[in-house]
Amino acid sequence: MSNIDIAQAFFEAYTNHDIATMLSLCTLNATLYYVPFGENSRGTVKDVGVSTWQLYLDTFPDFKSEVKRIIHCDDTVVCEVVNSGTQAKAIGNIQNQGRSFVAPHLYILDFDHNQIKTITCYWDNDMIYAQLGHTEAH
Repeated sequence: MSNIDIAQAFFEAYTNHDIATMLSLCTLNATLYYVPFGENSRGTVKDVGVSTWQLYLDTFPDFKSEVKRIIHCDDTVVCEVVNSGTQAKAIGNIQNQGRSFVAPHLYILDFDHNQIKTITCYWDNDMIYAQLGHTEAH
C-alpha cells in the first residue's frame, strides 16, 4: 500500500469506528498532536489517540471522517478531511443538545516505512462549539 492508500484506510477505519485498524496503520511509538487542544493533547497514539478517538465515537455514535483532498510529498501526506457527527452525550463542558457538527480538519501524517509515525491535526474549535450549541468562553 502507498502512503496515500494508508491515509485513506486510516480515515475509513475511523468512519467505521475501527480503532484496532487505525492503530495497525501506525508505528508502535506513533505520536499524535491535536493542536486546538494544546499541549495536553500531545502524546502517543496508543494513549492519547485511542482515548480521544474512543471518546469521540462514544459521544458521536454516527461519527464519520470524509477525506476531501490528499496531498502527498515524500513521507508526508496532508489530508483535508470533514469530520461530522450527532452528539449523543456530554463531552467535556459541552452538554448534549442532540445537535450535529460538520467541520473541516487538516491532518498532517508523517510516515516511516509505510506506517504512520506522527499525526498532527488542526480545526476550528469555536465553529464546532457553536454548532453544538455551546456558548461559554473556552
